[in-house]
Amino acid sequence: MRHLSFALIVLTGLLGAAAANATVVQQVTLDFKSGATFNGTVSFTDGFGSVTGVNGRLNGYKYGFSGYQGSGSDAIGWIWAPGTNFASGSNNYMNFLMDGTNSRNYDNFLQFGYHYTGSGISLFSGGLGVLGNVNNVNYSDRLIGGTIRNVAEPAMLSTIGIALLALGLTLRRRKAR
Repeated sequence: MRHLSFALIVLTGLLGAAAANATVVQQVTLDFKSGATFNGTVSFTDGFGSVTGVNGRLNGYKYGFSGYQGSGSDAIGWIWAPGTNFASGSNNYMNFLMDGTNSRNYDNFLQFGYHYTGSGISLFSGGLGVLGNVNNVNYSDRLIGGTIRNVAEPAMLSTIGIALLALGLTLRRRKAR
């Protein structure tokens, strides 16, 4: 019984450490008027106050070409100004998800805006005030639909796996006695 109690304490501590992670990763799928799509993950600060990272593909656009091409795909891998919010209004947030490598080397970008309250996150459609309409590609190819959903983080999954393994070994050892 003592080993089981120890294993549960370890499990609780490990899960608590994983929950303290300051980054929230979401799976994002966006559909645009041209037929282009974006699929990837977007990282947010805990509380969704800003976008901190992106890793995805913009299908229908190609790196080296500005604008919709109808085929090919473009890697979207960095944020214009991590931690900056270009939106106005309560609980509204916006930043740019970029292709290329830096502010002097890009062809296509997603103007990515969302609304967050403690009960959830949703894509924003319409003007946010500061920069007008959001959720488009290159200010022109507007969003017609999309989803944002949770992604199980690898660190959390491995933490749970280790805790379950420790619990299993403890129970096995106890049963062998």
